[in-house]
Amino acid sequence: MKKLLLLLSFLPLLSFAQENNEVKINAFGIFKSRIDIGYERIINYNAGIGSYFIYQWKEKYTVMPYYRFYTDNEGIAKDFFIEALAIYNRDKYSPLDDNGKTLNNEKWGSSLGIGAGVGEKYVFLSNLFVEAGLEAGIVKNLSASDRDQYGGLFRLFISAGYRF
Repeated sequence: MKKLLLLLSFLPLLSFAQENNEVKINAFGIFKSRIDIGYERIINYNAGIGSYFIYQWKEKYTVMPYYRFYTDNEGIAKDFFIEALAIYNRDKYSPLDDNGKTLNNEKWGSSLGIGAGVGEKYVFLSNLFVEAGLEAGIVKNLSASDRDQYGGLFRLFISAGYRF
């Protein structure tokens, strides 16, 4: 009977919400006529994994999974962070002919890359947050095309989101 009472006394501790998931939207995506959303799963107090999905209507989409390390040990996944990320990009382009002129037929091309980022996250009202930062990386063109083989990524973001 004592063991049962002890077990039942710990049961309410398990019922509290863990709030390990976050969804967010980037404000700069609206200004560039694209959807820029993200999801993050908080692993522990100072680490999380997630992904951004960026979609520009009929022109381009990008998926960027990341691992994020938070420097604050007082709260769960907040304050200054650094992150490592991968980049997969698929977009339309117009190939060039032998004379360097643009052809009318559009093609889809792909690129893959890696990068890093830094930023800051502010959590308020326990479930709402705002984060800002910048990411930079290098991408390699995977398509057999006349486009540059390597390119750069630079992304500035200010996101608002909800933690649940």
